[in-house]
Amino acid sequence: MSLAFSRSIRLMHQDSFRFGLAAIITLLVFLSAWVAWFFLARIPIYANSQQYQVTRTGTLQVTFSEADLARILPGQTAVLSLPEAAGNPAQTFKARVMDIPAPGKKLVEVYVFTTAEQPTFNHTATGTVKVETSQVSPATLVMRSTGQLSGKP
Repeated sequence: MSLAFSRSIRLMHQDSFRFGLAAIITLLVFLSAWVAWFFLARIPIYANSQQYQVTRTGTLQVTFSEADLARILPGQTAVLSLPEAAGNPAQTFKARVMDIPAPGKKLVEVYVFTTAEQPTFNHTATGTVKVETSQVSPATLVMRSTGQLSGKP
């Protein structure tokens, strides 16, 4: 059953469109927040290595690839992650890059911070050392994956 034109015009004048306007405003707020996150959020990029040796002073001598060495600088934050082993729970230690290698060498010196709760770590345990080399936005990651940006940060 169709409505008469005059009746439909009258219904349109009586409608306040408040629900539709509220929905559009809410959608714009969420869209704006997502766009801000997409361009402003910082996602850390890590260089990983499972090859390290513990020195007598307690620092780590970590071996990284040539590509990772180009991005590692003294003072960058690092994390030593030890998996769960026989009788020992998984542990994570904060660390900091102390020294980068001379040309031709691949060993990076990393100092591991210990606390009262985690006084020391098992020197013979194998784990992973991650060094935060850079931070990029989600937009940069999307552009890199589509080939629109080179891999350089």
